[in-house]
Amino acid sequence: MKDRPVIIWEGSIVLTDKTKNNVNLYEIRPTNIPISDGKYAGHFGKCETEEAAGNLIKFFQKQSRWVSFKISDLREFLGKEKTKRLELLYGLHGKFYDDYQVRVAPLYIVRVEKNYFITDLFINQCMKKSEK
Repeated sequence: MKDRPVIIWEGSIVLTDKTKNNVNLYEIRPTNIPISDGKYAGHFGKCETEEAAGNLIKFFQKQSRWVSFKISDLREFLGKEKTKRLELLYGLHGKFYDDYQVRVAPLYIVRVEKNYFITDLFINQCMKKSEK
């Protein structure tokens, strides 16, 4: 069975499965993560995914912590009120279309009702970036 991602929320950790043994505490905070060119995250793959991840990192940096968010929060922060959800979260939330094919991305973020949460996979990618 594949391990489920861990949801990160305001510095607390909530496991998505029933085990509590494999808890990783992340000391890294959004302010520790540099954004290359002020826009791209630098370790998430395609440029659209890099931009989506970079926007999320900037959003979290403004909050000074890892927080849950709604699409409306992200749209307001970016000043992109009419941008589609799929564009804002491109390549970060499971399946997405790329070159007329369906691709499956790791679950860097998960949706619980109307709220989105980053996962440990997102922070791990950020940590890889910040270690360069």
